Amino acid sequence: MRDIIAEFGVTVIVVLGHERLYNDMARRYAGKAGISVLKLTRSGGAAERSDSYIQHLQNYVTKQYFYGELSNILSPVSRTLDFKFIKVFRIAEGIGPRLSYINPLTGTTATHASALPIGQSDPEVLSDLEVVQLESPAVLQHSTLAITTVGIDEDPRGILEANILGFIFVYSPPPLTVLISLRSDVDDVKGKLTVLQPMKGNITNILVMGTFKWQDT
Repeated sequence: MRDIIAEFGVTVIVVLGHERLYNDMARRYAGKAGISVLKLTRSGGAAERSDSYIQHLQNYVTKQYFYGELSNILSPVSRTLDFKFIKVFRIAEGIGPRLSYINPLTGTTATHASALPIGQSDPEVLSDLEVVQLESPAVLQHSTLAITTVGIDEDPRGILEANILGFIFVYSPPPLTVLISLRSDVDDVKGKLTVLQPMKGNITNILVMGTFKWQDT
């Protein structure tokens, strides 16, 4: 959060209907010149969405991205990629249940922000955002990967500020296809993975993995 606020020059933080988050932000930025923390009451007419509704909406929008809809049918392309010819990164901070990690790019150990007491923002304890390259395609099963504007041979930390060109999906083929071909969408031994692309073309840019998983049904 601190890096984002500094990066975008945020001067006002608005917290809507979340008392604990408001107290956290108020303590963290108390006395910080130029930063105000405001609390707004949630409107009585606002309805909270259930986790199942949000998941259903995410699935619908993702499928629409690749396949379109009745009024605008799209034709995505399926292809097999060799993992050694692509580079997939993820943001280290906030990934997984670990409270600390060793950054393979710098060799330094950092503590995850969630391990800190509420309101603590010691710059020597909080970790900066770091990028970690994936060494195996196994964890990419059902992942939607962002295609960045950063070339494969460029500094991977550029993805922290890069724009996104689009998305590809590491998908599972239909059951009949699996029975006929006797192969999976991710072959960790051979380093192969099957992806769904919105259009034809080689991937020559760094990919970013998030936490969103989707099954193409």
